[in-house]
Amino acid sequence: MARILKKTRLAREVRRIMELATGFMASEALLTANSLGVFQTLKEGRLEANEIARRLDTEPQATRTLLDALVALKLLKKNKGRYANAAAARDLLTSGSPYYLGETLLHCAQLQERWARLKEAVEKGRLAEREKMATAWCEEFVLGTARVARLLAPTVARLINLKGRRQLLDLGGGLGTYGVEFARRYKSLKVVIYDLPPVVKLAKETLDLSEFAGRVRFIAGDYLIGDLPPRSDAALLSNVIHQSSAEEVRLILLKLNKALEPGGLLILKDFLLNEARTSPGYAALFSLNMLVSTQRGRTYTRNEARKLLQDAGFSLTKAHGLKDSSTVLVAKKTHRPAVRR
Repeated sequence: MARILKKTRLAREVRRIMELATGFMASEALLTANSLGVFQTLKEGRLEANEIARRLDTEPQATRTLLDALVALKLLKKNKGRYANAAAARDLLTSGSPYYLGETLLHCAQLQERWARLKEAVEKGRLAEREKMATAWCEEFVLGTARVARLLAPTVARLINLKGRRQLLDLGGGLGTYGVEFARRYKSLKVVIYDLPPVVKLAKETLDLSEFAGRVRFIAGDYLIGDLPPRSDAALLSNVIHQSSAEEVRLILLKLNKALEPGGLLILKDFLLNEARTSPGYAALFSLNMLVSTQRGRTYTRNEARKLLQDAGFSLTKAHGLKDSSTVLVAKKTHRPAVRR
């Protein structure tokens, strides 16, 4: 009996190991289809494989092989030799949908190239400098993360009470998805979104903020250089600290302390780990993502984040776990820490 149980367990483990080892196959099929424009081509209806290949300028038999794999992955449907988008592709992978993730997948394709060099990163320590990354990821990264943030922003805005607050500084806010959601929820709140010049340029080219009557504005700059815009009584730091070293995070938090008025609220959202650094699983994998994508970034534990906040003059008041494996910490400015000499 024990031998049978052991064989059953081993069979499960073999299956699990092989699913992990071959996970890149499904990923590459999805990312390739998105990059080629398969889902967009099928946006208007069913097509045969040869017609899809003609429109995509791809080899017909290879295209059919890819299409059949996408059917197996439940991203496409096939009926009498004609292909159509399944519900997931229709809702998430065709432009025009409010939940479109196409740019997000383009960014994932860029990441996959770096993940292919994970062995090199582990051997050497890092792959890329922060400055070199800035131009490489900019448009796909910013658009992609904004699409994902759009799904979470209403939840975050409901969790955090900004009633009575006058101005929110959204630091490293990208297209301002979270900041705009707070502005939508709190009609008297002003929002300042601070990010790098290329990001601000992209935001101004792609966003229509007319409904906010001047309450939302963008300021270009680098939060690691120079002072931050003053006179805010709330600040948001969403998915920023994982890009930076602990020393850089300390610098950012001290700048936020200086920029915030007494009693100012700081909202920190990021992928935070348990103290063993093994859970949530996505946060542990995301630390590897920072290893191959940044010069000094990593994911921090909850206690590390709490200590960084305390050292910068903030007192933690609340913590919320989100469905994307990230955590929201809410802290209040209590004092100006002494300057190190």
